[in-house]
Amino acid sequence: MNLFLTGERGVGKTTLLHKILATLPLRPAGFWVSRDLGPNGRPLAFYLNDYLSGERRLMAKVSGAEGRPPVAVPGIFTGFGADCLEAAQDSPLVVLDELGLMEEGSPRFIAAVHELLDRSGYNPHRLTLGVLRLCEGNFVRSIRERKDVTVVTVAAHNRDALLQPLTAAIAENFTGNESLGRS
Repeated sequence: MNLFLTGERGVGKTTLLHKILATLPLRPAGFWVSRDLGPNGRPLAFYLNDYLSGERRLMAKVSGAEGRPPVAVPGIFTGFGADCLEAAQDSPLVVLDELGLMEEGSPRFIAAVHELLDRSGYNPHRLTLGVLRLCEGNFVRSIRERKDVTVVTVAAHNRDALLQPLTAAIAENFTGNESLGRS
């Protein structure tokens, strides 16, 4: 099963993802993005965190100019990011939080994401759970258009109401663990 959350910035996609993860008895593989905030609450830097190793690497720096996008560290996705995904290939639970435009120039990373999705797609013993930025890059579009991917839009008005139906759908479709009610 491949399930992605999407929506506007700041609506709680990652918060919802973490609430879903808290209902699952499995330790995830994959990655999540964290950030360092400045005194004004604006991000200064973004980090890629590996669930399996616990390792954290600088992913992007924010320029001082208002409204300018973060600048990715060269090679972060081709190297460390792809390594995280390749190490997760045999895991029954993989988290990809989050995918967007920065990964566009990293064929190795993109291939590793699609391989994970191929393995999880219709396999009831594997779950890939992620967040897709609301953007129109080729990489994000290639995930959205897959027939084995379900994309759920999160908004301020539905965020809290989505937890129960999504956890129920995961329990119904993901049979990789007996404690989810399946064997």
